Amino acid sequence: MSTRKYIPKDEKVAAALSLLLTEEERKQAREVPWTSAYILSLFEWHHVVPHAHGGSDTWENLHPFRVAEHAARTKVDVTEIAKSKRIAKKELDHKIAMLETIIENDQNHHIAPKQKRKISSRGFGHAQPRWKLQLAATRGGHKNRRDRSKP
Repeated sequence: MSTRKYIPKDEKVAAALSLLLTEEERKQAREVPWTSAYILSLFEWHHVVPHAHGGSDTWENLHPFRVAEHAARTKVDVTEIAKSKRIAKKELDHKIAMLETIIENDQNHHIAPKQKRKISSRGFGHAQPRWKLQLAATRGGHKNRRDRSKP
């Protein structure tokens, strides 16, 4: 049993991409043999999710476009990316302005912490107990012994 001959990746990719050509172009490519390099030059790889939005260079994010189609799509993508960057910058500037306002207000209107003071109570003895009032009434209205001698 013999081993198969190695097929270079460029030939495999060109064969896959040739399926995206029109039937007439593929017929012409067979009549006048196009090289794999020529077929590859007819296509450019478009990023489905652009790098600016976190897109990768892996196969699931790449889509082959004809050169003219890719140029038109890139023109649209560039304007969309520029707009998203402008919006993100405005949002960031707004957040910074709000934070600066908060910091400025906090520095200008800094309220010193209130000092704790004890809660004063009425204490005891402000109101005369009933027995003292009754005693004073029986003694002639005097509160204590010293006051009795006064008329």
